[in-house]
Amino acid sequence: MVAGPGFYTYEMTSSLPTARVAVIMRTFERPVLLARAIASVQNQTFTDWVLVIVNNGGDPRAVDAIVKIAAQSSTQTSQQILVVHIDECVNPGAASNRGLAQCDSDYFVLHDDDDTWSPDFLKVMVSALDSQKTAAAGVAGSARVIETQRGNRLWPIHEAPQAIEDGQLTFTSLIAGQLFSSGAVLLRRSLTRDVGAFDESIPMLDDWEYLVRIAEQYSLVAVHETLMRHHVRSVRSEEENVDRAPTSVELELATRDLIVDRWLHVTMPNGLNKGQLAITAAGARQADESVRSMENWRIRVEELEHVVRDLQLSIAGDIANQNIAHQIVHIIEQRRLWRRIARVLLNPAHGLRAIKRRIAA
Repeated sequence: MVAGPGFYTYEMTSSLPTARVAVIMRTFERPVLLARAIASVQNQTFTDWVLVIVNNGGDPRAVDAIVKIAAQSSTQTSQQILVVHIDECVNPGAASNRGLAQCDSDYFVLHDDDDTWSPDFLKVMVSALDSQKTAAAGVAGSARVIETQRGNRLWPIHEAPQAIEDGQLTFTSLIAGQLFSSGAVLLRRSLTRDVGAFDESIPMLDDWEYLVRIAEQYSLVAVHETLMRHHVRSVRSEEENVDRAPTSVELELATRDLIVDRWLHVTMPNGLNKGQLAITAAGARQADESVRSMENWRIRVEELEHVVRDLQLSIAGDIANQNIAHQIVHIIEQRRLWRRIARVLLNPAHGLRAIKRRIAA
C-alpha cells in the first residue's frame, strides 16, 4: 500500500489509472454497507472499470481494512480499487470531484455505498451509450428496497420497482424536479467535461443539478431494465446503523430553493430565464401529478363501487337461493305426503297397519 496526504492506493502506478468506466463511491462509516457495495462492483460481468472509494471524513483504518480484504478476495486486479481519505466531511459534490480527479475513463458513475447493481449493470449501460454516441448519459430502471439492519446482518422487507420512461429524461422534466438515484446513471466523460464539475457548495442534490446541466445541452437515453437497487434502512434497524445524516424533506426543499434562486440569475442561450423555467416546469409537474392523483382516486372509487355492487348482488343472490331452497323443500315434503296417500289408497291394509303402529307408539 502506498500512502500520501489524505490519499491511499493499492499497487498504484505513478500515472493516473485508466479504464472504460470510473466508479466513484462516497462513504462515511458504514462498513457493512460499504463491503456489500464493493462486492456489487466486483461482481460485474463487465470488468474494465476502476473503483475510487472516497472516505468522506470517516475512520480511514476501517475503510482500508475492508478494501484490502475485498481486493484480496476478488479475481480482479487490485489496481482497480483506489481509496481517497478526506480528513473532514465535505459536501457530496466535493467528494465526487475528488474521486474523479484520481482516474481517467470513458464513462463514470456515482455508486452510493448503500446501493447495489445487477451483475450486468455496466455491461448493459456501456453497450447502450456505445451505440448512441450523441447521448451524454444513460439512466437504468431501478428499485427501492426497504431493509432492516441489525449488526452485520441485512435483510429486505419490501421492494418497489421504479420504471424509467423516455419522457422523464427531457430537460424540462429534469428541471421540474425529476430525480434519479445516482447509481442508476452512467455518464459519458468526454461530453460532461463541457458542463464543468459537480457543485461543491450545496449540501445535497448535487447529482440532480449536474444532470440538469447535462440535459440542457445533450440527450439522455433510458435503459428500461431494472439494473440497480437503492437500499434504505427501516426504522427497525439498530440506531447506530441507520444513516447518521438522513435526507430530510426540509433539507431537500431548502437545497432545491437555493439552486432555483441561483438559476434566477441565469439566462439560457434561448433567452429564457433558467430559474423561471424551473419554477414554471415544477408547477406544471405538480399540477399534472395532482390530476393523476385525482384520476387514481377516481379509478379506486370505481373499483370500490364494483366491489359493493358485487356484494349486493351476492347478498341478493343468497336471499333468492334461500327462497328457492324453501320452495324445493316444500315440494319434496308435498311429494312425500302424496306418495303416502297414494300407498294407502292402493293398499288399504297397509295404511291401517301404519295407523295402528302410530297409535301404539
